[in-house]
Amino acid sequence: MFTQSFFVPGLAHLSYLLGGKGTCAIIDPRRDIEEYLAVAKAMGMRITHILETHLHADFISGHMDLAARTGAEIIVPKQANVHFHIGPLKKEMNFRSKT
Repeated sequence: MFTQSFFVPGLAHLSYLLGGKGTCAIIDPRRDIEEYLAVAKAMGMRITHILETHLHADFISGHMDLAARTGAEIIVPKQANVHFHIGPLKKEMNFRSKT
């Protein structure tokens, strides 16, 4: 597995590329998607998924533009109640400790 983070200093925004054999996902993409496209291409990966971990009130996400350019499926939490096509999230994730 390959991971790379992307940081936008003025917004203190982090996004990530998680890649495997030939495909990758972008997590919480910023509006300017060109760097994701360039890194994925340089690594020989195709962007197949875009994951939004939460709704972003502090910046404009690039998920729609990235999906349009790559055909990637957008995945968001069920509670987001979005008004665009998304991929199904089969199970809600709970990262709270059970202790």
